[in-house]
Amino acid sequence: MKFTANEKIYHGQEFQDWDFSELELKRISFTDCTFRGCRMSGLLTRSCVFTNCSFHFAELYESVHTYSAFINCEFGGANLFSSSWVQCKCAGSSFYNAKLTGISIEKGNYSYVIFTGCDLHKMDLSGVDFSYANLQECNLERSVFREAKLFHTILKDANLTGADLRDAEILGTDLKSGRMNKTKIDLKQAVWVAESLGCLVE
Repeated sequence: MKFTANEKIYHGQEFQDWDFSELELKRISFTDCTFRGCRMSGLLTRSCVFTNCSFHFAELYESVHTYSAFINCEFGGANLFSSSWVQCKCAGSSFYNAKLTGISIEKGNYSYVIFTGCDLHKMDLSGVDFSYANLQECNLERSVFREAKLFHTILKDANLTGADLRDAEILGTDLKSGRMNKTKIDLKQAVWVAESLGCLVE
Protein backbone atom coordinates (compact mmCIF):
# COMPACT_ATOMS: atom_id res chain seq x y z
CA MET A 1 0.00 0.00 0.00
CA LYS A 2 1.31 3.44 -0.92
CA PHE A 3 1.61 5.88 1.97
CA THR A 4 -0.17 9.24 1.67
CA ALA A 5 0.62 11.93 4.24
CA ASN A 6 -2.87 13.03 5.22
CA GLU A 7 -1.87 13.93 8.78
CA LYS A 8 1.01 15.61 10.58
CA ILE A 9 1.01 13.32 13.62
CA TYR A 10 0.91 9.50 13.62
CA HIS A 11 0.90 7.41 16.80
CA GLY A 12 1.06 3.64 17.16
CA GLN A 13 0.49 2.98 13.45
CA GLU A 14 1.46 -0.29 11.76
CA PHE A 15 2.93 0.46 8.33
CA GLN A 16 4.44 -2.98 7.78
CA ASP A 17 5.38 -3.55 4.11
CA TRP A 18 3.93 -0.18 3.02
CA ASP A 19 5.49 1.76 0.15
CA PHE A 20 7.20 5.06 1.03
CA SER A 21 9.62 5.03 -1.90
CA GLU A 22 10.45 8.35 -3.59
CA LEU A 23 8.16 10.28 -1.24
CA GLU A 24 9.05 13.62 0.37
CA LEU A 25 7.95 14.03 3.98
CA LYS A 26 8.22 17.37 5.79
CA ARG A 27 7.58 18.15 9.47
CA ILE A 28 5.65 14.95 10.17
CA SER A 29 5.79 13.22 13.56
CA PHE A 30 5.67 9.42 14.03
CA THR A 31 5.61 7.88 17.53
CA ASP A 32 5.60 4.16 18.37
CA CYS A 33 5.09 3.28 14.70
CA THR A 34 6.25 0.16 12.86
CA PHE A 35 7.87 0.37 9.41
CA ARG A 36 9.03 -3.25 9.24
CA GLY A 37 9.89 -4.30 5.70
CA CYS A 38 8.69 -1.01 4.21
CA ARG A 39 9.92 0.10 0.80
CA MET A 40 11.58 3.44 1.46
CA SER A 41 14.17 3.76 -1.27
CA GLY A 42 14.70 7.36 -2.34
CA LEU A 43 12.58 8.63 0.56
CA LEU A 44 13.25 12.27 1.50
CA THR A 45 12.55 13.44 5.05
CA ARG A 46 13.05 16.98 6.28
CA SER A 47 12.48 18.09 9.86
CA CYS A 48 10.48 14.93 10.58
CA VAL A 49 10.48 13.26 14.01
CA PHE A 50 10.40 9.47 14.52
CA THR A 51 10.24 8.37 18.17
CA ASN A 52 10.40 4.75 19.36
CA CYS A 53 9.80 3.49 15.82
CA SER A 54 10.85 0.17 14.29
CA PHE A 55 12.51 0.05 10.85
CA HIS A 56 13.50 -3.63 10.95
CA PHE A 57 14.34 -4.90 7.44
CA ALA A 58 13.09 -1.68 5.83
CA GLU A 59 14.59 -0.78 2.44
CA LEU A 60 16.00 2.71 3.06
CA TYR A 61 18.69 2.68 0.40
CA GLU A 62 19.44 6.02 -1.27
CA SER A 63 17.10 7.81 1.15
CA VAL A 64 17.99 11.34 2.29
CA HIS A 65 17.24 12.71 5.75
CA THR A 66 17.82 16.37 6.59
CA TYR A 67 17.35 17.87 10.07
CA SER A 68 15.17 14.87 10.96
CA ALA A 69 15.15 13.05 14.29
CA PHE A 70 15.10 9.28 14.86
CA ILE A 71 14.93 8.91 18.66
CA ASN A 72 15.21 5.43 20.21
CA CYS A 73 14.47 3.77 16.87
CA GLU A 74 15.50 0.26 15.74
CA PHE A 75 17.12 -0.38 12.34
CA GLY A 76 18.06 -4.06 12.68
CA GLY A 77 18.36 -5.72 9.26
CA ALA A 78 17.47 -2.47 7.46
CA ASN A 79 19.20 -1.63 4.18
CA LEU A 80 20.64 1.89 4.43
CA PHE A 81 22.95 1.56 1.43
CA SER A 82 24.05 4.95 0.09
CA SER A 83 21.62 6.84 2.33
CA SER A 84 22.42 10.38 3.53
CA TRP A 85 21.88 11.77 7.03
CA VAL A 86 22.39 15.52 7.27
CA GLN A 87 22.33 17.17 10.71
CA CYS A 88 20.03 14.46 12.08
CA LYS A 89 19.42 13.48 15.69
CA CYS A 90 19.46 9.71 16.22
CA ALA A 91 20.04 9.60 19.98
CA GLY A 92 19.40 6.21 21.56
CA SER A 93 18.77 4.40 18.28
CA SER A 94 20.25 1.04 17.27
CA PHE A 95 21.83 0.32 13.89
CA TYR A 96 23.04 -3.12 14.97
CA ASN A 97 22.92 -5.55 12.00
CA ALA A 98 21.88 -2.78 9.59
CA LYS A 99 23.52 -2.57 6.16
CA LEU A 100 25.43 0.72 6.16
CA THR A 101 27.60 0.42 3.05
CA GLY A 102 28.01 3.82 1.40
CA ILE A 103 26.09 5.68 4.12
CA SER A 104 26.89 9.38 4.59
CA ILE A 105 26.60 11.10 7.99
CA GLU A 106 27.04 14.88 8.14
CA LYS A 107 27.41 16.07 11.73
CA GLY A 108 24.34 15.47 13.91
CA ASN A 109 23.69 13.85 17.28
CA TYR A 110 24.31 10.10 17.59
CA SER A 111 24.72 9.97 21.36
CA TYR A 112 23.86 6.65 23.05
CA VAL A 113 23.50 5.05 19.60
CA ILE A 114 24.39 1.36 19.10
CA PHE A 115 26.61 0.72 16.07
CA THR A 116 28.12 -2.51 17.43
CA GLY A 117 29.94 -4.43 14.67
CA CYS A 118 28.93 -1.99 11.91
CA ASP A 119 31.16 -1.15 8.95
CA LEU A 120 31.86 2.58 9.03
CA HIS A 121 35.24 2.57 7.32
CA LYS A 122 36.53 5.46 5.17
CA MET A 123 33.74 7.75 6.39
CA ASP A 124 33.99 11.45 7.18
CA LEU A 125 32.42 11.65 10.64
CA SER A 126 33.80 15.08 11.49
CA GLY A 127 31.76 17.01 14.02
CA VAL A 128 29.41 14.09 14.81
CA ASP A 129 28.37 13.67 18.44
CA PHE A 130 29.05 10.04 19.45
CA SER A 131 28.87 10.68 23.21
CA TYR A 132 28.16 7.44 25.10
CA ALA A 133 27.68 5.63 21.77
CA ASN A 134 28.61 1.96 21.36
CA LEU A 135 31.11 1.52 18.53
CA GLN A 136 32.38 -1.81 19.81
CA GLU A 137 33.91 -4.04 17.11
CA CYS A 138 33.12 -1.44 14.40
CA ASN A 139 35.31 -1.16 11.35
CA LEU A 140 36.46 2.47 11.55
CA GLU A 141 39.50 2.03 9.34
CA ARG A 142 40.63 5.34 7.78
CA SER A 143 37.53 7.17 9.01
CA VAL A 144 37.83 10.82 10.03
CA PHE A 145 36.61 12.04 13.43
CA ARG A 146 37.94 15.60 13.39
CA GLU A 147 36.17 17.70 16.05
CA ALA A 148 33.80 14.81 16.81
CA LYS A 149 32.52 14.26 20.34
CA LEU A 150 33.65 10.91 21.66
CA PHE A 151 32.76 11.41 25.33
CA HIS A 152 32.61 8.03 27.10
CA THR A 153 32.31 6.29 23.72
CA ILE A 154 32.80 2.50 23.69
CA LEU A 155 35.57 1.56 21.24
CA LYS A 156 36.42 -1.92 22.50
CA ASP A 157 37.96 -4.01 19.69
CA ALA A 158 37.05 -1.35 17.10
CA ASN A 159 39.36 -1.23 14.09
CA LEU A 160 40.99 2.22 14.25
CA THR A 161 43.67 1.52 11.65
CA GLY A 162 44.53 4.77 9.91
CA ALA A 163 41.61 6.60 11.56
CA ASP A 164 42.00 10.34 12.17
CA LEU A 165 40.98 11.28 15.72
CA ARG A 166 42.75 14.64 15.86
CA ASP A 167 40.78 17.42 17.56
CA ALA A 168 38.11 14.95 18.71
CA GLU A 169 36.94 15.20 22.32
CA ILE A 170 37.79 11.88 23.98
CA LEU A 171 37.05 12.50 27.66
CA GLY A 172 36.14 9.22 29.35
CA THR A 173 36.88 7.12 26.24
CA ASP A 174 39.38 4.26 26.43
CA LEU A 175 41.25 4.61 23.13
CA LYS A 176 43.62 1.81 23.98
CA SER A 177 40.71 -0.66 24.06
CA GLY A 178 40.46 -0.24 20.28
CA ARG A 179 42.88 -1.68 17.74
CA MET A 180 45.13 1.23 16.79
CA ASN A 181 47.63 1.07 13.94
CA LYS A 182 48.86 4.30 12.34
CA THR A 183 45.92 6.00 14.04
CA LYS A 184 46.27 9.77 13.94
CA ILE A 185 45.95 11.54 17.30
CA ASP A 186 46.98 15.02 18.43
CA LEU A 187 49.40 15.94 21.21
CA LYS A 188 46.68 16.43 23.83
CA GLN A 189 45.25 12.99 23.07
CA ALA A 190 48.71 11.42 23.10
CA VAL A 191 49.33 12.81 26.58
CA TRP A 192 45.95 11.49 27.76
CA VAL A 193 46.72 7.99 26.38
CA ALA A 194 50.17 8.01 27.98
CA GLU A 195 48.76 9.03 31.35
CA SER A 196 46.05 6.37 31.12
CA LEU A 197 48.87 3.81 30.77
CA GLY A 198 50.47 5.07 33.96
CA CYS A 199 53.13 7.21 32.30
CA LEU A 200 54.24 10.52 33.78
CA VAL A 201 54.36 13.20 31.10
CA GLU A 202 56.69 16.05 32.01
